[in-house]
Amino acid sequence: MSLNKIAKLSCRVMSIYTLIRVVIYLQGILVMITNWNTQFMDNNYGMLLSFIIPSCILLVISISLWVFANRISEYMVGEEEQNDFKENILEEKLELVILNIVGLIILSIAIPDFVKSIIEISVFINRYKEIGSYYKDDINYIYNLSDILKHSIKIIIGLCLIIGSKGIRSFLEKFREI
Repeated sequence: MSLNKIAKLSCRVMSIYTLIRVVIYLQGILVMITNWNTQFMDNNYGMLLSFIIPSCILLVISISLWVFANRISEYMVGEEEQNDFKENILEEKLELVILNIVGLIILSIAIPDFVKSIIEISVFINRYKEIGSYYKDDINYIYNLSDILKHSIKIIIGLCLIIGSKGIRSFLEKFREI
């Protein structure tokens, strides 16, 4: 496999990682929007912008890394040399392995965090039930719910990368032709 192909795959892996970072910022945006009418968030546009602007920047970086992976790799290592059939097969297998590894990394991070969030929210709900108070307006409850949503999205992405890596690879081939 040529250095150019390795550089291109690296750009695509970084693109997926950057997209995961966007999901993390989306959690903050969700918490801000759901608590907008509370005293904590009253007219606090600066805090909302502190989540929206970085997430937009990360999304642009992620898309750019994916779309311009060929150009970036050519800039990093020079022009692409011709590959023979055997190297193309190796490239396909390597890409599948890399997609699976990225999926495993995402799952290994997201599953423990997901379980932690489930435990935290159940403890939180039980505490509020003991004191007879209403918990759904509490910012910690909303934060924990958005945390569960964030980790669920990460788990779905990780599973898609592992289970559907061949399907994703064929989708990527079609996407690259565009």
